[in-house]
Amino acid sequence: MGGKPKSAKPLTAKEQEKKEQEARKKAIEAMWKACKNDRAKDAQKALSSGFPVTYADDEWGHTALHRAAAFGSLSVMRVLFAAGAPLDLKNNAKETPLDTARGLKNELAAKLLEAFAEGKTGDGIGQEEEEEEGSDTDDAPACSDAPSTASMSLPSNCSEPPTAIMAATTIAATQ
Repeated sequence: MGGKPKSAKPLTAKEQEKKEQEARKKAIEAMWKACKNDRAKDAQKALSSGFPVTYADDEWGHTALHRAAAFGSLSVMRVLFAAGAPLDLKNNAKETPLDTARGLKNELAAKLLEAFAEGKTGDGIGQEEEEEEGSDTDDAPACSDAPSTASMSLPSNCSEPPTAIMAATTIAATQ
């Protein structure tokens, strides 16, 4: 009683490394959820927590921009681009995020990525639709041809390019 408070024991190098790996894993999981659910604030928080914009998953090589493009998550795409996410990184199927958006017929995501590639901000692309959808964005895909994340299957009106479908199904399955 009344003595000096005990100070926390410093972490060993191994303990520090484990702590950093856990924090990185949490940031990655948070980013994947943000991409799936088009949550810009959550994406920003994941970036602030150490998510590297060039990170690609081991299995498919998807970056956060690939995932956001697959789900049509325009607000997350804007956050990632502003944070310096490269547009030209290819996944294991040799697809850029733009290729992924086009393959899944996510027209607004493709338009936004094209605008970024041209050095434009993409202001106005998809923002009218985002405002109209309001709180319904959790229940509906960003566009009618996007993969259904709830059932992890594709809508009947979606064409089936093999690598794009595999990628979208895998993206949805990992969530």
